Amino acid sequence: MKELYPRRERPSFPMPEIGREEIRAALLKPFLLRLRDQSGDAAVRTLLATAGLPLRILEDDAGWLSVAGTRRALAALSSALGAQALESSGEWMTHPEVLGAYVRMLRVATTPEDAYRYRAANSSEITRVGTYALVAASPGRAEITYTPRPQLDTDQTDRLLCVARLAEIAAIPRIFGLPEATVDHPACIARGDAECRYLVRWQAPNRQLIGVGCVLGAALCAGAVGVSGNVVASTIAGGIGAGFGSALGALWLRIQKERRARAFEKHRIAALERGLEVHGAFRDAASDLVGTTLAGKYRISRKIGSGGIGAVYAAEHVALGARVAIKVLRGAAAMDAAEIARLRREARVQGAIKHPNVVRVLDLDQLPEGP
Repeated sequence: MKELYPRRERPSFPMPEIGREEIRAALLKPFLLRLRDQSGDAAVRTLLATAGLPLRILEDDAGWLSVAGTRRALAALSSALGAQALESSGEWMTHPEVLGAYVRMLRVATTPEDAYRYRAANSSEITRVGTYALVAASPGRAEITYTPRPQLDTDQTDRLLCVARLAEIAAIPRIFGLPEATVDHPACIARGDAECRYLVRWQAPNRQLIGVGCVLGAALCAGAVGVSGNVVASTIAGGIGAGFGSALGALWLRIQKERRARAFEKHRIAALERGLEVHGAFRDAASDLVGTTLAGKYRISRKIGSGGIGAVYAAEHVALGARVAIKVLRGAAAMDAAEIARLRREARVQGAIKHPNVVRVLDLDQLPEGP
């Protein structure tokens, strides 16, 4: 076989990088979305091409990258957004395109400490080149460590890798309707330590507000009445003020709790919807459920409409001939215990209501394949 080039003149072509699955691509998503919002889609495409990464990582919530590819992308993002930009995921942490990567965690976690506990127990969902450990956790505080796997030959001493991990850890409370956590980083792989240690503090419900309200209410009321010199009246006023102050403190805590719960539910549903959007749980073709018999009881005639976590079909009861509407959950929503429990509660309530403007629930079932 004749050589196309003499040995000394043969050009050196760059070897294509093998796509090693080492770090979850979701680590980059908040920063890529920020770049897209600030500079447009073209800037994101250019950055990914420069880093040698596929464009599909923007849509693939379950995608993986090599450590080398992640480092190149973080360096390019730092250059494009500024040196301080990678220190916080910011509002992009709760973007629906980011939340899709946390759908499994949100099935079981209802508080930030639950989330940190889940991440430590399921490190392989986040990284395959290291392990997370939860050293301690309580409402408002957690100590987390990240240790590279010793048997793997990967360079994880890049400071930007540590910064990106810290940003993700700090942003977790945002999912639960809380401000971003404060994170101290006393040990760091990039500084030569054997592991990264993160001391995390976030805003937790403060029951002391009730006591503070009690004291302030008592002091203000007793002081106001005490000006008259009537000790008995001052004492009574102090007691009334204490009760009023305690009630205000409890009311404030309840308002804050409900506000956080609404934010969390919004983010959890967004994660479920993103899971359906990405994985294509619904098929719009005629081969969907139309024309099939569901659970051996309901013959599906047409689709009425669909939403983020399910679809509604017009159907006929095979035995009774009654016309009914069927709501079907699919994808992540069909496997989500909280969503199923909510649907069961709604079914029980609506089944007991008799009103011309309220649809009665006649049946509720869960099929083996999920919906």
